[in-house]
Amino acid sequence: MSGRSSVSVAAAEGRRGVQDEVQGDLVEREVEAAPDLIAGEGEKVRAPDLHGTLTVEKGTVVVDHCEYLDIYSRSSVIFDLGARLPSQVFKGDLGDSLFCEFEAVFFPELWPAFCEMARWHGDGHVELLVLEPDCDDFYIPERLGYPAVSLSVEASVDDYWAAVGFEAEGDSLGSIVISANVVAVTGPSGRWGCWGERCPEVGVFRGFPNLAARDKWQEQFGPFLEVSDALDSYLQLSLSDRAVPAEYAAALTANYGPSGR
Repeated sequence: MSGRSSVSVAAAEGRRGVQDEVQGDLVEREVEAAPDLIAGEGEKVRAPDLHGTLTVEKGTVVVDHCEYLDIYSRSSVIFDLGARLPSQVFKGDLGDSLFCEFEAVFFPELWPAFCEMARWHGDGHVELLVLEPDCDDFYIPERLGYPAVSLSVEASVDDYWAAVGFEAEGDSLGSIVISANVVAVTGPSGRWGCWGERCPEVGVFRGFPNLAARDKWQEQFGPFLEVSDALDSYLQLSLSDRAVPAEYAAALTANYGPSGR
């Protein structure tokens, strides 16, 4: 894949505060002994292997190529994985769109929102796939493992932080929070999803079963914005003092506003 297949160290430094918070949350999860340790009520926690992967309670960071390909394949059911905003990244008619800031996709507070959407559609797991940087061009050559996460909806917010913030082999750029530029989040049903891009600093959700469910979800887990407000806030902030290009705004509105339903 093209575009943002490399990660700027300077950008990573700018997000160091996020990394430090994640790192602090992982201290108790570090393992220096055997590869399998008993944790809690008979659950196992696997230590990082040579590829820097980690298994946390009730969920797992992807540990092998086949599992990564499975998640990639399931994600392609709902997303056009080669598309980028402002183009339409969702396949089919999934109804209304709501936007958040890109970084919020990784906030622990948003994990229950993902779980709620998963449960609406009968999904027992939430799957997050990193599309940029590219797996073969960046993560594998740097020995950072496969950039995807599968977590049970019963996993805690701490488990989610551990998964997306885990630094493979101690490399901060191995942390999805730090390195990911484009992500796709969905469940095995392929009936809901969240697409996030670091540039233009937004995430967009689709797959609400009805208006009442959407409004309740927005009130409980928000704030989230519709496309017109997102253009005036999230995207405007990402461009500093520059205006959102008219062509970009028109395309985003056409694909994610009322006319894009």
